[in-house]
Amino acid sequence: MPIFHDIEVEVETDAGREQLTTDVDFEVFCTCGAGLCPQSSTRRSRNRRFPQVEVEPCPRCLDKAATERAEVVYEELEARIAELKARIAELETEKEAECKQSNSASSS
Repeated sequence: MPIFHDIEVEVETDAGREQLTTDVDFEVFCTCGAGLCPQSSTRRSRNRRFPQVEVEPCPRCLDKAATERAEVVYEELEARIAELKARIAELETEKEAECKQSNSASSS
């Protein structure tokens, strides 16, 4: 579970303002519902030294995206294969017609 250590918090009390330092534990979830704590880490920003959370992509969503992309590519390839088969059939028909014309011309 990610933790921010030594976070300074300013609190308004009856006695006035008070600075407290605390640790903040939190959980990180993907929009798909998967827990991302193992893919999360905390750090301080380089320039401003503010707390930051670095979260790697959700493995479940990455797998889903890869599967969906593979399906799209497969469908695109199937469509292209069908187009090429149709074109081959057209060319074969044209070739047969040319051969028939050539045979008719030579027999006359």
